[in-house]
Amino acid sequence: MRILNIYLINDKTVCIVPYVAENGSVYTVVIEEEHMTIVGECPSALIEESKCFYSSPPFGCSIKRRWGSIVKVNEKQIQAQFEFTKKYMK
Repeated sequence: MRILNIYLINDKTVCIVPYVAENGSVYTVVIEEEHMTIVGECPSALIEESKCFYSSPPFGCSIKRRWGSIVKVNEKQIQAQFEFTKKYMK
């Protein structure tokens, strides 16, 4: 199952459940009407980001995303990590 980096709670979201992996990372299992998915962040962050996205206007909220990947270039593994923060200010 693929782990999503981004998910907004919506009208098809039935429930969200925390899941702690063996390495200690906290994920969210999202159950929708017709399927289930895993999101790579904790439930409280998922709720806060959805709240900021849907609030009108979303002043004082910030949404932070981190993602990374490991690629092989010329027989060497390279790890790249990125961070994006969007702040909504008045």
